[in-house]
Amino acid sequence: MRRWTAMWAAGLVLAAVGAAARADEAADKALYDTWAAAMEKQHLPTWTPHKEKWTEDIGWHEAPMLRGLVGGYAWSRDPRWLKPLCEHIDTLMSRLKEEPIEGDPSGKAYPGWGHSITGEALVLEPMLEFIELARTDAAMPAEYKAKAAEYLKRIDPTLITKWAEAGRWADTHMDCGTFIEGISLPHNKNAHLGSMLLAASRVTTSPERRADYLDKAARLARRWRKFLKVRDDHYVWHYWDAAGRWDFNEKGQSRHWTGLEHRGYAASDTAFVAAAYDHGLVFDRRDIEMHCRTFLKEIWNGDKENPRYQAMGWFNPQYVECTVLSGLARFDPTIMELWGKQVRQVAAGWGGIAAVPAYLLAQRQGITFDRAHATSGEFLKKALEARTPPQKPDPATDPIVR
Repeated sequence: MRRWTAMWAAGLVLAAVGAAARADEAADKALYDTWAAAMEKQHLPTWTPHKEKWTEDIGWHEAPMLRGLVGGYAWSRDPRWLKPLCEHIDTLMSRLKEEPIEGDPSGKAYPGWGHSITGEALVLEPMLEFIELARTDAAMPAEYKAKAAEYLKRIDPTLITKWAEAGRWADTHMDCGTFIEGISLPHNKNAHLGSMLLAASRVTTSPERRADYLDKAARLARRWRKFLKVRDDHYVWHYWDAAGRWDFNEKGQSRHWTGLEHRGYAASDTAFVAAAYDHGLVFDRRDIEMHCRTFLKEIWNGDKENPRYQAMGWFNPQYVECTVLSGLARFDPTIMELWGKQVRQVAAGWGGIAAVPAYLLAQRQGITFDRAHATSGEFLKKALEARTPPQKPDPATDPIVR
């Protein structure tokens, strides 16, 4: 009797789980339909390429649409999103301009969109993700696979390696590194570069370049981890930390303020942390759980019905508001739930263009600590072992800073 009772109870549980899964699928489909209608009726018909002077704004203007179209196809496998995606990338490629990078003593001309290091990284990452999709999706129409191959030739290596060639990259102590734009980039901007390098590592056809991209991403991740501060059972961190002598003036004073991360920049920071973990680089599960608790204890107000998000630090009342750290959602059900609530509020608006597909893809993946690209870490380890050890930075000319 007890056996049959147990089997009956187990059946009820499975039925409940199945019903919940079907409800989630229906909700996700409804969210996708809302997004798709807004894309076709509102966003795509009125979208125009960025026409102002090509600065960092290129990334903030162009990347959401690229991310949305790539993500929309990745979730639905509906080819209607590929035509506007490729038209958009074609427009951007047609506007590449050969010119020197400011501060490069060689004066060499490189292709770029105004040579904004962060802006270009923001644009390149979704392009590289489309190239990866074209390789892995057997059902993608051949014309778009051909487009992806064409884009890769334009991007890799020139648009990725030009920054190091022009002196905008520095290896620093403790096997760390940073990109430079006059001074070391703040952590959130280095994070965008790191995420782009990881995407590039997955599509480049050169093992040497794959190792180089992974090495730089690992050095950025290592630098990030070096500056994390433990508060109780979670981390806090700064917006910017000095990396070398270029970050100080002739009097030894820092050329940038140092304080806790503000606004919503922590979302970019932690998206890179999650991506590095996914590639088997630097971070372990404990690090991820510590970052999740940062959001749950430092940023979120603890109210699911009326959630509010406040940055860890701020120096201006306008910079207090933060957002859900969506890159961590796949590791924690509460973060996933809050992200879903936030996404549904903006599903048909500007904020939903990239966020809706990203959320739907994360929902499909579910809560997991699995590493989709874990072999990258082992590949990098072997590649570095085969290299001639690089010369270490000279402490006399490149001092270790706190």
